[in-house]
Formats: sequence, structure tokens, C-alpha cells
Amino acid sequence: MKNKIIYYDGDCGLCHVLVRFILRIDIKNQFYFSPISNFQNKEKTNDLESIILSINGNLLYKSEAIITTFNIIGNGWSLVAQLLQIMPKDLADTTYDWVSKNRKKWTPNKTKACPNMPSFYKKRFLFEK
Repeated sequence: MKNKIIYYDGDCGLCHVLVRFILRIDIKNQFYFSPISNFQNKEKTNDLESIILSINGNLLYKSEAIITTFNIIGNGWSLVAQLLQIMPKDLADTTYDWVSKNRKKWTPNKTKACPNMPSFYKKRFLFEK
């Protein structure tokens, strides 16, 4: 069941790096991925510059989405999530916003950052609107 979907900016090299990283560490294949342009509930959010984690239709944004993703993955990544939770949410989200604002300056464009995915990962991507 596709109840954990990470929506990401399909035009962002840093976002592609994050997606590839999550694909590698999510050994239980719990997450699916979709470009944020396919996000169905645009009326429920005004923050399409954020990663969005949808769990059974509940939406999490920014640092909360990252921390929850690491918690769900487990395997030591829960410790990373716990360390991130030490930071106050306002500071974590401000840091997230700063990275988000500068991300396209720091990383190559998507064609350089996201080569063709191996076929065993393709089933984890949702491209239909």
C-alpha cells in the first residue's frame, strides 16, 4: 500500500540527492516518491517549496517531514532523528528554509544530479497526476 509518499522538487539537484539517499537507507521499501508538481492537495498547503511527507493523507513539512522519515526508516536513523529533534522546531524550519532558498545554487541541475534510476527503484516512483 502506498501510504507513505515523499513529494520533492523534481527540478532540484539537492532534492534528487536526498531521494537517492532515502532509497538507499530505506531497506524496508516503506516510502514512495513523487515530484511535488503531482501533489494532489495543493489547496491544503501554500508551501510547495518544502518537501512534503504524506502518511495516510496526513501532511508533514520541512524539518518535521525529514525527522519523521528518519524515525520511520529506523536502523540507527532514529538516532539521527532524535538528535535533530533537540533543535527547536522554529530553528529547524528556519534552517530548512535557508537551505531550500539556496539549494539550486549549490547543486547541479536535475539532469546532472539524477541519472537514470535502476529499474528496481522505478516502482517506488509515482508520476501520474
